[in-house]
Amino acid sequence: FLQNLDTQYSDRNRFHFCFEERDFVPGEDHIVNIRDAIWNSKKTICVVTKQFLKDGWCVEALNYAQSRYFTDLKDVLIMVVVGSLSQYQLMKYQPIRAYVKRCQYLKWP
Repeated sequence: FLQNLDTQYSDRNRFHFCFEERDFVPGEDHIVNIRDAIWNSKKTICVVTKQFLKDGWCVEALNYAQSRYFTDLKDVLIMVVVGSLSQYQLMKYQPIRAYVKRCQYLKWP
């Protein structure tokens, strides 16, 4: 969905999306790529799916995005929950639990 949005509107879009396949530096430590992408972004959108929850890197990226809130006192994270995830599935992950307690998030569809 986001990749389609990025390419479909790239010439008119004032925002730049960062994708691992395209924008991460090959050979660089994965966690360094994640950190740099988040710290160099105005906003970070985490699209939370069942697959997202199974991927430790995704949960770690969400954790980094939240850490910017505590460092910069700016909420840079936008969380979108996609699909049929229960509250229990979300709340069993500490970074997501902390975000849900503090902020609102979007559900789609």
